Amino acid sequence: MKRYASCYCRYSSDKQQQQSIDHQLERIEAFCKKHDITLIEQYIDEAQTGTSDQRKAFQRMIEDSEHSKWGYLLVYDLSRLARNVEDQMFYQKILKQHGIMIISVEEKFDSSPEGHLFSLITAGINEYYSKHLAKRSFAGVMQNAKKGIAIGGIPPLGFDVDENKHYIINKKEAESVKIIFNKTAAGWSRQEIKDYLNEEGYLSKRGRPFSNSFYEILRNRKYIGEYVFNLSTKKKSRGKRSDRVNNEDDIVRIPGGLPQIIDKQTFDKVQHMLNKRRNSSVIEFKPTKYLMSGRLECGYCGMAYSGGASFSKRRNIPYAYYGHLNYKQGRCKSKDIPVLYIDNWVKEFVIKDFLSMNNLSERTKDINDQIKIERDKIKQEIKALKSRMSSIETILQEKAKQLVSSNFSIFALEDAEETKNEMAKIERELRQKQRRMELLKRITNEKLAKTIKKFKNLWKSKENYDDLGKFIYEMLSRLVITNEIIKAYINYDMITRKLCDFDIEIASIDRSLLMRIWRN
Repeated sequence: MKRYASCYCRYSSDKQQQQSIDHQLERIEAFCKKHDITLIEQYIDEAQTGTSDQRKAFQRMIEDSEHSKWGYLLVYDLSRLARNVEDQMFYQKILKQHGIMIISVEEKFDSSPEGHLFSLITAGINEYYSKHLAKRSFAGVMQNAKKGIAIGGIPPLGFDVDENKHYIINKKEAESVKIIFNKTAAGWSRQEIKDYLNEEGYLSKRGRPFSNSFYEILRNRKYIGEYVFNLSTKKKSRGKRSDRVNNEDDIVRIPGGLPQIIDKQTFDKVQHMLNKRRNSSVIEFKPTKYLMSGRLECGYCGMAYSGGASFSKRRNIPYAYYGHLNYKQGRCKSKDIPVLYIDNWVKEFVIKDFLSMNNLSERTKDINDQIKIERDKIKQEIKALKSRMSSIETILQEKAKQLVSSNFSIFALEDAEETKNEMAKIERELRQKQRRMELLKRITNEKLAKTIKKFKNLWKSKENYDDLGKFIYEMLSRLVITNEIIKAYINYDMITRKLCDFDIEIASIDRSLLMRIWRN
């Protein structure tokens, strides 16, 4: 069997002695040649630390792995992949889910429990090395901070750093900082401040026109001469950073540690205004309860709808709607839909029509026609699974011969195990299909009538809005929404009490009619 692989190489951003990219590639290519592996992709990160997963080539590799042609990821050693156990286990799991096997060409871990344990021990050692190095480096940084020395990065607007790494005032930029504080204290909006700064020719720290984002500037205590360092927590796993501040004992604060640009009175007034603005920014509009929350599904992408609220500028009123994230992000065409339209249709038409005893025989026949279509589909699936099992049995016999002739090599063992797992998976699926066929039977008029009677009694006993929501949640399995049509389903289990998980369509409507129905 032809094997395809990609490789990931990295050298660190710290100053430690690292294997060069060329050397890593040389060892990986030698490994490929020895084991007849075709290397079709290389992912290389230069001067990137392994303690963070926010590496361009690394993230591209993870993304590509989901639909890749290659089944192996080769690394010089596991420390190239990640330098902490949590990240390594997290991404090993993702790659495994994508069918990718990680091979360390230097450490030679096998797929046995012992090999897995040794890889975790090695990852732990790598993490300890990285954290120990970081701890020593951070201790030196903290000492510099306590002396008021600038610790890298771009200085805030209004400041520069001299040759001794101390903050000094940039007069032109300091003028813009004073304008931002004074205009904010005077009640100007962010847009008005932005327009004024740009009209007067002031530029941001990066030499660009100002945007209307001044929050970080207005909250920065450096402008009242207070040197602050280590305010936020360290980066979390997988590159995410917490918004929480550190314990006060861990924060370096030096009053008078750098030149002052804004007087304390103005700064405190602005902080009070910001706090007041933040505490008052709550949504006053509380829309109606979302009856169909948890039961709506997009007919295009399958994503669940959830309730939301917005404000109509044209009609000058708030309104509630059902929508989903894929549409908001431009990945799906299924539009948002007003809550009142959907909830009204379900209450006034879907439920009342279902609870009616009219046309019972015709409705039973319609349900049985849907059951027949599903049973025919399952029969074809069972036939295909049995055919696949027969082919795999022949393949397994060939794999057994290859295993012996290859002296039980790791790749032959892996091929045999993969085929065996595929057979087990198909057997499980076959049993599920056969069980589904046993459970999915035709229903009778009497069975449907009994179900309708039960829900009629529940409908009569409801006392409030919460009871209505519970009723709908128990009766309907889902509503599928597209831009053209909406379909309502109940579950076969609700009628038969058999765990078959088959949805039966009981109502549908052209989406364009919803508004007209609600108005009527």
